[in-house]
Amino acid sequence: MKRLVIRPNSVLGFLIRVGRKLPRILPAVIAMVVFVPVISFFSDYLFPRVTVADWGTLEHGAWVKALALRDEIPIATPIAGEFRLLVAGGTKVQKDQAVAEVVNPVLSRQLKGEWREVFRVVSERLHCLERELEAVEKDLAFHAAQSRSGVPAREGEPVDREINAIKENLLAVRQDVLDETNRQIITGWLDYYRLVRAEEAGVFVTGIDGWEDVTLEDLEATGRSPFKIKFSVMAPFSRSLAKGDLVGKIISGFQQTLLVEAPKRKNLEPPEKGSRCWLRIREEDYPVTFTGSCQLGGEEFWLFEERSMRPELLQQRIFTVHLVYSRTRGVRVPRSALHYEEGTGWVVYGSLRGTKREIPVDVMAMDDRWAIVDRLTIGTPVYY
Repeated sequence: MKRLVIRPNSVLGFLIRVGRKLPRILPAVIAMVVFVPVISFFSDYLFPRVTVADWGTLEHGAWVKALALRDEIPIATPIAGEFRLLVAGGTKVQKDQAVAEVVNPVLSRQLKGEWREVFRVVSERLHCLERELEAVEKDLAFHAAQSRSGVPAREGEPVDREINAIKENLLAVRQDVLDETNRQIITGWLDYYRLVRAEEAGVFVTGIDGWEDVTLEDLEATGRSPFKIKFSVMAPFSRSLAKGDLVGKIISGFQQTLLVEAPKRKNLEPPEKGSRCWLRIREEDYPVTFTGSCQLGGEEFWLFEERSMRPELLQQRIFTVHLVYSRTRGVRVPRSALHYEEGTGWVVYGSLRGTKREIPVDVMAMDDRWAIVDRLTIGTPVYY
């Protein structure tokens, strides 16, 4: 019959040796588990740690999802063709500023040299003439309205005649510019080349996501959570566009509304209306103002007003951010230094000339580690 021999230096042999000693080791392990916390307690009681009350900040925040709603004006191409941006995304532009140019491929194949620059200059000149003509038309409409209302015209000032003369001169100059360009370059070039302009002053952003025309009232009408609403996927961004295709948008105004899901904290109340909170993005804080709350899809959402209009925020639509909804500054002590006494309230134990004494305090804010208190002087030694 074959016998199995366990080698003393094997793993199994080691386990057998430990098992034989276990009855003697177990009481020592139990004693350590029981007496180490007791010793630590008496050590803290007999020899308490001492720190100094200093000035600090206590924050309460949470990671939440946010949706940005803004005043946005989509920009469409006036003709079909290949487009080229003239300004980068995120650039602040003025009203009527050219942000892109659209060129029909037929024109690109026929012309050589610096024809783009020529068309760009001519287009700007024609645009200025159009703006002047619009101003003249408004002046004519104003004087016509005065005549209909019975306001007597000033003697010796044939205003209508002068304005009409200015209008005729502008029309003649515009026609001369068109005729000269058609004769020297190509006839009917306006059908092949156009500048795309900003309808309002603001920030030019490329790309369309479907949220441009959505307002808070629209979301409240749906009664659904905005994070569960999906728009049809936009067509891939291509250089060749048809007439009316969108090339970007202008974000106008001086503020945007941020719809933020309420932090999932027990018994958490919304901030006071008009109070300041912060969005923390890449270790930088962006101040926002709390304006109210609403219910969408059975969920609570907080509304904030953001006025910095920074490019890094304007490029976001739905994003996850750390919301700091409470920030308190003041005298800071460790949370473990606070004690609640019946009839007295919150107190800390400080040291005055080596004597331990009780100091009543008002707790302004606290978390698991720190507390901001009032009625305590900076630099006071505190037991914790």
